[in-house]
Amino acid sequence: MSLPQGIIFKATIGFDGTPGANDAEETGVTYPWATPQGNNVGWNDSGNVQARDRTTGNDPRLCGTNFMSSIQKDYRIDLPAPGNYNIRCAAGDQAAAGTNQIEVFDNTTSLGVMINSTPAANSFTDAANTDHTAANWPANNAPALVTFASTICIFRFPSTALNEIAYLYIEAAGAVAPGVATDVSKFPKHNLRRDN
Repeated sequence: MSLPQGIIFKATIGFDGTPGANDAEETGVTYPWATPQGNNVGWNDSGNVQARDRTTGNDPRLCGTNFMSSIQKDYRIDLPAPGNYNIRCAAGDQAAAGTNQIEVFDNTTSLGVMINSTPAANSFTDAANTDHTAANWPANNAPALVTFASTICIFRFPSTALNEIAYLYIEAAGAVAPGVATDVSKFPKHNLRRDN
């Protein structure tokens, strides 16, 4: 098991080239599957998860999507130990606008809603619930700081939204890339959070 771990959501392994050293390609696979980095990840149930390849014109992390509509799905990433972690994400789809909600869970305990957004086509919401165009997301996406008491990280996509996800990334706190981390522990549990 080794972090950092990035997950690029798409339909076809190898679409838009070889992923970065910390990234794995997710085509809608049920948990558990082992990434090249040695981490167990996957959808709790991949039924009704749609996978699409979109474009080679964006950053490779924004080349595709997994999406689901009107059905709740959980995406799980196992962690090496309890502790503080930085999360990055790109919720959205190059081809279409959508309504995205992501609630973060520490196993069965909600840590709050991280994303509640409606980005335009080819725009993506980061872990601080800020929308960016595809051109601006790579340099400007901000992380969220999350404290886990267990080794199970779950991203819940509720049935009340379309939910399109292009990229997820998690790493131990202290190794965060440039950007101001948002403390997810301050999010209101089970309430929707908006930054705009």
